[in-house]
Amino acid sequence: MLGFDTQHLFVGGVSILIGALLAGTGAADAVWLFQLRKARWLERQMGHLPARLLITLTGVALIVLGTVIASGFQLWSPN
Repeated sequence: MLGFDTQHLFVGGVSILIGALLAGTGAADAVWLFQLRKARWLERQMGHLPARLLITLTGVALIVLGTVIASGFQLWSPN
């Protein structure tokens, strides 16, 4: 079912923006990203390259999720 709603566009847009930020900074290996506490923890647990890949893939997943949400896709719709 496809249905457009302002809330879908807003939530999808925010997800796409955050995903683009994560994917871009992860792919570019931004120094300030790994100065954040949670990113440093992830880096200590996994190593630098795997943490960077995980952050980038999380951003890509958020972009895909935001696109699906913004398109108005619903698994079921109330009748």
